[in-house]
Amino acid sequence: MNNIEKMMAVGKLVYGDNWQSPLSRDIDVDSRTIRYALKGEREINHLSSRLTEALEQKIEKIKSAIDIINSDKMSGDDVDVDIISNIIDGYEYHDEQYKKAAFDEMNNAVYADTWLSDLDSIARKWSKINKN
Repeated sequence: MNNIEKMMAVGKLVYGDNWQSPLSRDIDVDSRTIRYALKGEREINHLSSRLTEALEQKIEKIKSAIDIINSDKMSGDDVDVDIISNIIDGYEYHDEQYKKAAFDEMNNAVYADTWLSDLDSIARKWSKINKN
């Protein structure tokens, strides 16, 4: 595999069909340089190391994003009535039926892995915030 084939394969795999501009930003070259390289009119110095470094940085960003997503992840076994009630009590409801419906839906949304933000969105859905 030559560098052009490598760049195209990595670009499409990581960035999709419109890979040239995002890849050029990540490896710190002008997007025209990518186009010239694809035509065989220019070489990109140290392409493999640039790709590796860019992807390692992307991996770190993705890991950080996953950490943010999982910051409120709990085992479903640890989600109890008190936790659900605390979330429910953060909102106002039109009446007790809406509050009970929120509680029931939240309780049914507790799985082996449960994110409190997902439960919160259920409470929000049933609250006065989203019901006119």
